[in-house]
Amino acid sequence: LLDRRMQASWQSEARDTEASSLAASAALSGTGAAMGASASSAAPAPAASAAPSAAAPASALSRVPDVDLDADGTFKYVMLTLSDPATGESKSLVRGYKFAEYHVDVADHTRAELDEDKATAGLKLSVSGGGRIRREAASKRLVVYGYSMQFGRADHDAAAKLIRKAIPDYAPDAITWNNEGY
Repeated sequence: LLDRRMQASWQSEARDTEASSLAASAALSGTGAAMGASASSAAPAPAASAAPSAAAPASALSRVPDVDLDADGTFKYVMLTLSDPATGESKSLVRGYKFAEYHVDVADHTRAELDEDKATAGLKLSVSGGGRIRREAASKRLVVYGYSMQFGRADHDAAAKLIRKAIPDYAPDAITWNNEGY
């Protein structure tokens, strides 16, 4: 169960960092909410991930897959911005899991995974918004929609584009988005 004090703290941080998050991620819409390290509930194994390049020595950012979603079902997702303070580089992430009762659970799980790896523990993570994903593995269809009560609506178009790259066995027109529903 989500600790209400933590939720209130993150909402306060969201207000305090909104302007800087929007400036740092002009390609994304929504509000910014700085993510701190915290424990999360157990999560299923990742089902879809975009693999980092194996060419040159991997930077801390390239070690983190752009997309990590459960293989089937309807679940909450968050769009995140991952930044490396040492290089100034950043990239967008999409994470979605059925175990999450709240969008913050997805964000907490992502922060915990980053903190487990020494190479990615120092990266900055912020939430730009959330929504839901309905993924039908049998028909290879996926819809991104809705919004997060805590983090606002994610840029579903940007999320769908990242998912299309990460799941090449789905036809591009089988991954859609809309702003309907909760």
